[in-house]
Amino acid sequence: MVLQRLQEIKASAESLPPLRRNQASRKFCG
Repeated sequence: MVLQRLQEIKASAESLPPLRRNQASRKFCG
């Protein structure tokens, strides 16, 4: 399910450094 996948991405992004989190969120959002 897409929602479950988003939650996983969110969780993994929180464990990443701020800079990488920014790149990741940008990639998934846009």
